[in-house]
Amino acid sequence: MSSQQKQSLTSALSTDTLSSAWESVTTAEGTDAQTLRILSSHLIVNAPEVLKASHIPPLLSALSNLASSSNLSGLDNTLRRKIFSFYIETSDLTSAGNALGSLRIDNYIGDPSDPYSFTPAEACDVYIQVAECFLEEDESASAETFVGKANQQKADIDPNEGNNWALLLRADTCFARVMDTQRKFLSASAKYYELSQATNDNLEQGDLIVLLGKAATCCILGDAGQLRQRLLTLISSDERLEALNGVDGYEAHYAVVKKMQQKQIIQNKEMEKFTQSLEQHQKAMGASGVTHVDKVVMEHNVLAVQRVYSSIRISALAKILETDGRNAMKIAATMIANKAIEGKIDEVEGLLHFTNETKPTDKELMSKAIESVCLRLNKVAAKAKEEMSNATTVS
Repeated sequence: MSSQQKQSLTSALSTDTLSSAWESVTTAEGTDAQTLRILSSHLIVNAPEVLKASHIPPLLSALSNLASSSNLSGLDNTLRRKIFSFYIETSDLTSAGNALGSLRIDNYIGDPSDPYSFTPAEACDVYIQVAECFLEEDESASAETFVGKANQQKADIDPNEGNNWALLLRADTCFARVMDTQRKFLSASAKYYELSQATNDNLEQGDLIVLLGKAATCCILGDAGQLRQRLLTLISSDERLEALNGVDGYEAHYAVVKKMQQKQIIQNKEMEKFTQSLEQHQKAMGASGVTHVDKVVMEHNVLAVQRVYSSIRISALAKILETDGRNAMKIAATMIANKAIEGKIDEVEGLLHFTNETKPTDKELMSKAIESVCLRLNKVAAKAKEEMSNATTVS
């Protein structure tokens, strides 16, 4: 590497010409892989204290060209953190996540003499910050990868040490958010509800109420069936639920949960305020042109009808569902196939016949709800953790 190349880069660091200077010296004839690594190390060591937008592309290029064994006494990680902060300030959260996600972590021993050695808590914090960035951009697949990496460190973190309880809460919340973003609503609801039961004295009750609200949101959006009914029973019996009436964005949840739990007919206009509170992925449009919320309400109303009628004309059902006959029949057929209801459709007569068996009372449902939900949650969490760990190992 010539001194002229180094001087060119050093001079360009204090101007807005770094990108062009970096391109010229790295594409010069005779710039082999070893020279490129030396140039990259030089650029990183001399990186300015205050980054400019023009610095970022060449610095990222330099970082990517480093050999995995390069020892810059942690300067490369320092630079990655600075680039992460730069992107956070400019609200480019995907780029921020990519920058911090490339942080070099050699082991989890926490050796203070090794800048690439992290404690399990330090590594978990990095992975959760990355996951949070991706979740803000609805990039659930990328977030899931880093939640999986964080989960691998949780077993070695003492929840009673320092603020580790908050770190572990963030990790579990990210797990729930990943399930939510991937539209695994009942799994997300169960996890949010578990988190809302946290008893740490440092937690604000308002934060726990919001987690309860998120549990209610995902439960309402979940597929019709026994698990959702048990979750509805569990959430509706929580004495804190009514407090959601005073929480911004959750004012409609109390009434909707109560009506769903009691299997009462819900009109579309009653869902307007609830729908306005939803995130974009929760309002997705299905292939049939029906939003997920509309589908959920129609399925619920079929359950409400089943409670009253042994049979009903498809045309009458369509009026209750506020849709046309063809769609009402499709909704009913899907619910029968998914065992959400028991019945059969007489297409000739245009009738939906329900096979009403003796249903458990709400008290009986409540007595089984906590045990059932916890068992399901543990199975889902264990499976998800295994899948995330496998994915992390492969990557």
